[in-house]
Amino acid sequence: MKSGGHVLFVDDDPEIRRFYEDAVADEGYEISTAPTAEDAARLVREKPPDTIILDLEMPGMGGVEFCRLLKAGKETLSIPVVVVSGHGEREARLAALGAGADEFITKPVTAGELRLRIRNMLKLKAYTDRLAKEQEILDGMVRDRTKELQQTVQQLEKARLETIFRLSRAAEYKDEGTGAHIRRISFYCEILGRHLGFEEAELRVLTHSAPLHDLGKIGIPDAILLKPGKLTEDEFEIMKTHTTLGAEILAGSDDPYLKAGSVIALNHHERWDGKGYPNGISGEDIPLHGRIVAVADVFDALTSKRPYKDPMPFEQAVSVICEGSGSQFDARITGAFSGGLGEFERIYRTVRNDAQ
Repeated sequence: MKSGGHVLFVDDDPEIRRFYEDAVADEGYEISTAPTAEDAARLVREKPPDTIILDLEMPGMGGVEFCRLLKAGKETLSIPVVVVSGHGEREARLAALGAGADEFITKPVTAGELRLRIRNMLKLKAYTDRLAKEQEILDGMVRDRTKELQQTVQQLEKARLETIFRLSRAAEYKDEGTGAHIRRISFYCEILGRHLGFEEAELRVLTHSAPLHDLGKIGIPDAILLKPGKLTEDEFEIMKTHTTLGAEILAGSDDPYLKAGSVIALNHHERWDGKGYPNGISGEDIPLHGRIVAVADVFDALTSKRPYKDPMPFEQAVSVICEGSGSQFDARITGAFSGGLGEFERIYRTVRNDAQ
């Protein structure tokens, strides 16, 4: 049974090339021959063989250099090379093997030995090709699976963030039914975070957890939450509990967004000077996310319509925030506010409630 395969013989002696061809004439191989390494290189580029029988000493490019060239190419690396030399010295063998040759035989070569070496090299090439094909299939499966996993992660992240947004809207629905307030808070916090130098991961946590700041309002009676006039002292005490209620609802989660949301819910009404609520802490004892949301929330409250007030003009609200620097607000954050004022105005002008 004929084995098939494409064999390239490279030798500057035409008699030896004819000997090689005659020796394998009945094996069913496709045969190519080349008198020089340069000619062989051209043939390899045109149609890579399955194995090469290569003379070590030739005019021009030698066998060692040609072998090294083959083994350096991605497309020709896997072609088995049998180096044939008239010298059996150890140095010649080491030079050939060092250049990447797969076999080394010494002249004179018998027809039987030649056929045996070629068969072995073709088996090696077939095995290498099969491994490469299997690896290609495996790599494709890994790529497909990785893509599927990435899509699943993206879908889960999208669902996660949508759940957080809808949870945020649950608290805002009664007095901010459009959801515009929580979108503006998220945008405002993103602007502040960028001007404060937040990395992308930290910025993502801030912008997606900030809308949870008023979650505790779901526990505040409508009569207080929607009261058109000023709250009594007792009513205001109840209103203040939305901070602790929100923190309690979100407490105990390992999710970074919900953990940050709990901190923000509890601390976004604290003041830099310690006159805020619920705990009256001051300065850097107030978590940074709470201090950031405090600026964003007050600015949005000033510029938004409420049951008990009309919206304040943009420029006047800016003045209020700046005047509160160092007393109500962290000066570092009001500095970021001033630096991002143009971006704040763009959000203020474009993300509006239906009623405004």
